Amino acid sequence: MESNDLPASLGYQMPAEWAPQKGVWFTWPRPDGISFPGKYKTVPPVYAELFEQLLKTGGVFVNVANATEESRAKKELCDGGLSATDITKIAFHHYPAHEPWCRDHGPIFVVKESNVGLQKAVTKWKYNAWGDKYPPYDLDNEIPYKIAELRDIPIFEGGMILEGGSI
Repeated sequence: MESNDLPASLGYQMPAEWAPQKGVWFTWPRPDGISFPGKYKTVPPVYAELFEQLLKTGGVFVNVANATEESRAKKELCDGGLSATDITKIAFHHYPAHEPWCRDHGPIFVVKESNVGLQKAVTKWKYNAWGDKYPPYDLDNEIPYKIAELRDIPIFEGGMILEGGSI
């Protein structure tokens, strides 16, 4: 579902950073990606520790390219110290992206109270890999659409370039 209306005009607002949340979305890094040159092997253990903590209070949702990448990520998380039980609690989604910064290319969720409870929507902004510095980023730009479709919630196009981590 897409809408050209502004989310605020329909009663949506972005939750405060301290508001309760049900989970956190990640995009798994690629060993050949530009984000961790020569240091990729140090990243999965950090993700394992982070995921262990996040799973205590909510969900962890991870975008991976395909089943092969999902298996590799699970092995690397296990090697990094995450328990097999915790790995089964992670929701992997086969949504490929070029780089791992889901906070930048992923959706920004907005919510509104209604007579049927809390309603969610996704805002989708144009992502250009830090000023077109690291193309390609076409796959990264598709992530918000895929998550909105998965959750069956409306998506609002922001129309401007924005990295979610900047706000």
